[in-house]
Amino acid sequence: MSKSNALRKASQWILPLLLVIYAGYRFRHYQQEKSLLKLDDKTVTIPDCPPAPKDDSATLVAALKKVEAARREASKQTFAEVAFENQDYLSTISALQALQKLQPRLDAHQKRLMGYSMKECGLAKLALPLLREALQEDIRNATAYVALSQCLSRLVRNGESVDILNQGARNLDMADIKGRAELAQEYEMHAEWDKALEQHQEAFAHSQDSPDVGVMLARALQNSLKVSESQRFLEDLALRHPTHGGVQRELGFVLNSYQRKDRNAKLAEHHYLKAVALDPKDILAWRLLGDLYVEANRIRAAAYAYARLLQLDRYNIARMALARCYGYLGLDASKVVSFNPRELGIRDQAEYFMRTMRYTNPNSAKSLLQLPRHYIKYRQYIKGFHSLQSLYLPYQKMPEISGEIVALYKNLRLPPPALPAPITIGAATARTAGGL
Repeated sequence: MSKSNALRKASQWILPLLLVIYAGYRFRHYQQEKSLLKLDDKTVTIPDCPPAPKDDSATLVAALKKVEAARREASKQTFAEVAFENQDYLSTISALQALQKLQPRLDAHQKRLMGYSMKECGLAKLALPLLREALQEDIRNATAYVALSQCLSRLVRNGESVDILNQGARNLDMADIKGRAELAQEYEMHAEWDKALEQHQEAFAHSQDSPDVGVMLARALQNSLKVSESQRFLEDLALRHPTHGGVQRELGFVLNSYQRKDRNAKLAEHHYLKAVALDPKDILAWRLLGDLYVEANRIRAAAYAYARLLQLDRYNIARMALARCYGYLGLDASKVVSFNPRELGIRDQAEYFMRTMRYTNPNSAKSLLQLPRHYIKYRQYIKGFHSLQSLYLPYQKMPEISGEIVALYKNLRLPPPALPAPITIGAATARTAGGL
């Protein structure tokens, strides 16, 4: 047989074989595409969105009522704990000051509460020795390391701040999963991504294959630019925990990550929809789903996702994204937002200006109180409350500040607050702040 005849006969069966292989590949791809979860943009019904809350006073009042109830109890320790849990740091300090009159020294836990509260109330420098003593008495407590590191950061001592976290990483129990997560989160605030990753890896190694801890590790891998490794890890985790919505959500996130050239929005949508099917209250999954649809110009589907999110969290910033979707769809956006977007821009610009004023003129009660008064004017009571807390102790000689706090409580129809006794620098500081 000549060579040309052999080639002719070979071509007669090679071409059909290639066509069969290609058809099989296309059929398999079609089946995979068919199995992916999708949202039908044309038929999806946008659910009712709750109206924009007029203010956040109800949330603040609920928290402060818990503190007031604890104050009426006999236990000063309970009062301090409840106040701290509800971020009422002035009442926490007041409760611990009262406790010091009943016992000679604060224990390590009480010192941590006092030190952290002082930090949040603008006394980071005075909180340092207190938190260091707490660590000497309990060298394995992650919260104390984090609080001490935050104090140093606020004093612009960032190198020392990271050194404290390094000490914590060495001294924590190997199996302290929660503590490792706390350290990792603080490392991330310093953009120490690799050190944060080490803490997440250590936590997962001792977590008995916890999917929740695994999700945090996967995100840490992405922060360290290890996207492919994160994907492989999540795919294995999903096989072991097929009904965990958070794993599905994170897998969708990594598949559509901006860090990769081969982003797969279709597959990401599948995993996001699977995540909300497994956990309909997953706010982050709904947000990621809405953002994905906006990027794909699937506005009706985006509106659906954002509306579902706002049914879970009325205060979420996705409300503005939903209002824009309503505008593109020709719907009445006033059902979603009850304020003027221009007014919102003016509010945010004023907030920036007043933050600057506070630092340029720190000896004027008028300039200091502009920011909390601004928050309260725009019914952002929680921000206003915390802003006032940060002023009261550093500027104790300005009665206008305590007057503003009392006025806020009165406006919210709450009993007068438990304000702490003055904390002064010197010998009195050691007794008042540290119980020494």
